Amino acid sequence: MTSLLGSTALVTGASRGIGRAVARRLTADGVLVAVHYGSNKAAARETVHLIEADGGRAFPVRAELGVPGDVDTLFAALEAGACSRGPARLDILVNNAAITADSIETITQEAFDRLIAVNAVAPGPTVTDMNPWMLDNPEVQRAVGSGNAIPRAGQPADIADVAPFLASESGRWVTGQIIDASGGCFLGPRM
Repeated sequence: MTSLLGSTALVTGASRGIGRAVARRLTADGVLVAVHYGSNKAAARETVHLIEADGGRAFPVRAELGVPGDVDTLFAALEAGACSRGPARLDILVNNAAITADSIETITQEAFDRLIAVNAVAPGPTVTDMNPWMLDNPEVQRAVGSGNAIPRAGQPADIADVAPFLASESGRWVTGQIIDASGGCFLGPRM
C-alpha cells in the first residue's frame, strides 16, 4: 500500500465508534486528521487526545450535518484547523457520520434519505455506542456473530482498516463501490 504520510483527512462522525477507529487508523499511517463531531465536544476531544497519545496528529472540527449551511460550516472549521498546522488542503474525505433509525416500516422519507446519504463502506452489526444493546453483552455479541461467516460481532477497527486502502494509491482503481466490511453478515447459515 502506498504511504499516506503527510496527507490531510476529514473523518465525519469521528468522535466515537467506527469514526474514531478510522481516525486513529489513518493517523497511524501519518495522516493529519480533522475529527468531525456534531454535538459531543468531549468525545471529539477524547479522540484527539487518544490520537496524540499514540503520536498522531489531529484536531476537532464541529459542524451539525443535515442542516442548511452545513458544508460551509464544516469546511470553514476544517480550513481554520488545518491552516494552524500548515498549508490547508484536503486529501481524504471519510463520510462516516451516521444516524440510527427504528425500522424501515416507520422511517420517514426525510430520515431515510439522511440515513443513506454517506455510505461507501458497509459494516454489519458493530459493537459501538450506536448499538447499545450489544455493548458489554458478550452473549448478544456471540448471537449476532453466529450469523456471520466470521463468527463474531464486528469491532470498529475491523471497519477502520478499509479506509487507508481506499484512500491510498493501492485503492486507486476502486471507485463508486460499496465495500462490504461485515464479516460475511447474512451470507447464509454455516453448515
